[in-house]
Amino acid sequence: MRIPFFTFMTPLSVLATLALVAPVQGTAPAKLERSPLAFDGPTVGQVVAASQGRLSSLSIPIPHRATSGRAIALEADLRKQGDSGTTAVFIDQQGSLDDDDEPSPVEGGVYDVYSFVGRAGQSVSLNLNSNDFDPYLILIGPDGTLVDENDDISPTNLNSAINTTLPSNGNYLIVVTSYAPQERGTYQLRATTTLGTGDLQATLRWDSPHDLDLAVMDPTGEVVAFNNTPVASGGQLDVDAHALCERITSAPVENIFWPAGQAPAGEYVIAVSLYARCDESVGPIPFTLNLTVQGSTETLTGVVDETNDLVTFTTAVY
Repeated sequence: MRIPFFTFMTPLSVLATLALVAPVQGTAPAKLERSPLAFDGPTVGQVVAASQGRLSSLSIPIPHRATSGRAIALEADLRKQGDSGTTAVFIDQQGSLDDDDEPSPVEGGVYDVYSFVGRAGQSVSLNLNSNDFDPYLILIGPDGTLVDENDDISPTNLNSAINTTLPSNGNYLIVVTSYAPQERGTYQLRATTTLGTGDLQATLRWDSPHDLDLAVMDPTGEVVAFNNTPVASGGQLDVDAHALCERITSAPVENIFWPAGQAPAGEYVIAVSLYARCDESVGPIPFTLNLTVQGSTETLTGVVDETNDLVTFTTAVY
């Protein structure tokens, strides 16, 4: 494991040091210790804010009430791939209902369970399609109560869809099952969310299967990252893609934002890092960073690889 170091100058000319602590070679194993950025300052060696590290798989535990179905783990804090400038696909999963699944409480029925972490007020769209059976889609909230359910999109479309605004922060469960308990077959589940925005929004996109990470340090020294969200100033990461090389999608996106009226004035440091390659490919990995600050948007580009696995940008809120 290498620990590359880069420096930047703050407006007060205080030297700070950033360190990415993460293995980047080869394909990532299922469980890794993972840390994004550690920021030292205001004098070198005095830690202002540091990551806590990722000590195990980030799969969200399925509550006991759901363990009678197949628990398909998805890393959360709303994830997965990009879809447009304002939305992101955080689940795009092909699965199947079959006799190997644990039975549901309904005699003859089986189901699959997906989990994600959502935030209050977040818009989420779920779509469940199957050519083999009549799908039935259920969304359960953090307190175990039903948020929404759907059998048919319309009288002529037997697929299922849920479009809702999440009522609270916490772990949500998506239950995939069939209307008729004895039905089996393959399905496609797709879940999208609207990206959070506000005073400051940093959106990272790339088009390869690798695990890139986005982190932002606010003027107080707090770092928003996959394992530290939200922070006291209001910054939060709401989409995280390809974590631990799981659930690879074709157009990944990561998004960090401060809601309107919450971003403290001062300088922000945005960091893009390569955590792991998720296949055997070599060479630079290009990325695009869309940065919106107080209504003004600019598009920045860069590349990361094993010799340059941390790229930083600075901006300010006034």
